[in-house]
Amino acid sequence: MAAPSSPPVAFANTPEPIADAIFALTEAYNADPNPDKINLGQGAYKDNTGSPWILPSVRGAEAKLAQHPPGHEYLHRFGHAAFRRLSAEVAFGAGSRVLAEGRVASLQTISGSGAVHLAAAFLHTLYPNSLVYVPDPSWSNHRVMFEAAGFAVRDYAYYDPQARSIAFDALLADLRAAPAGSIVVLHACAHNPTGCDLTPAQWSDVASVLRDRGHIPVVDSAYQGFASGDLDADAHAIRLLLDELALPGVLCQSFSKSMGLYGERAGAIHVVVHGIAEPAAVVARIEGQIAWIARKEYTTPARYGAELVTAVLSDPGLYAQWREDLVTMSTRLRTMRAAIQANLRELRAPADDNWDHVTTQIGMFWFSGLSRPQALWLRRERHVYLAESGRVSLTGVNEGNVRRLCEAIRDAVEQVK
Repeated sequence: MAAPSSPPVAFANTPEPIADAIFALTEAYNADPNPDKINLGQGAYKDNTGSPWILPSVRGAEAKLAQHPPGHEYLHRFGHAAFRRLSAEVAFGAGSRVLAEGRVASLQTISGSGAVHLAAAFLHTLYPNSLVYVPDPSWSNHRVMFEAAGFAVRDYAYYDPQARSIAFDALLADLRAAPAGSIVVLHACAHNPTGCDLTPAQWSDVASVLRDRGHIPVVDSAYQGFASGDLDADAHAIRLLLDELALPGVLCQSFSKSMGLYGERAGAIHVVVHGIAEPAAVVARIEGQIAWIARKEYTTPARYGAELVTAVLSDPGLYAQWREDLVTMSTRLRTMRAAIQANLRELRAPADDNWDHVTTQIGMFWFSGLSRPQALWLRRERHVYLAESGRVSLTGVNEGNVRRLCEAIRDAVEQVK
């Protein structure tokens, strides 16, 4: 009798996963035993000692919740009701017309990433044949998530590496040339990775093109208040596009950076409808559709992060403290930018613009202009870990390492052409 054949080995043909560059960079940093290593990869705020910082406002919220525990029951399928309302007020402003008229469908999400994913999935149910346009460059997950939803994704011009600024004429030309009714992804503030933001006048020009071409804006707001320290200033694009100029669109919102709630995954998606006299029925259908997408994936969002955000936003004292915390974080990053610029100039590190771009950019990331070979040299020779694109997370820079970092950058620029 013939011997029975061996059964197939389950899962043996699993393909190699696609590597995520930032996660891989963090893992390489963690494995490096050098005591002087510098982590400039992951975007998570650290204080001037290089330690994670729990915002005083969040500590106050934690103390408040400890006195009155919220329990562990499931949230509503739309998320925490007060969180949804208060997060919309932060984004649109308490006096917003679209909020007053009930034109915003809001659901809690698994941070900003979850909001972008739900936006992509929802939009694909309505506009499966539309093209999606993302800025070049952009946060890598923008393309990944919209492609995963089934969209064809294209780039539109955003950054001019020679001028180290926004390629604004090319940007407008690309948006004008996009097929009518395209979906356009925009960064509300602190553009990742370039740190180059549109001026109010430029936002008005972009809005005109969006309106004339019937494009649908998807505004990603991951840094409101964190960029400049001013919640209202950082919300200019949101309020201009989706409220004042009455463009229908989607807002993806995260509190990871602005409240330091990285692991709590607190975010929201807001879909704004215009041109409808009685929007309540449409808003209800949108919320139901997005909740049904979430039901097939994770059912309901997480509770604790939403409770913390709600505690901060609903308590006048904690809310005032949060606004101070935002100033603290944004001021430290501006201080580090100035220190980097001053040290590189003092060290006479070569740069076409004498390192002006260090301080003309804004937010968590500095788009340094360092090349991939220079970034790899810095990692190999000086234990400085930054993205191969040259993007530097300023949260890893502090008074204790800024001079050493700048000396390493000078040497990289001089030795690696």
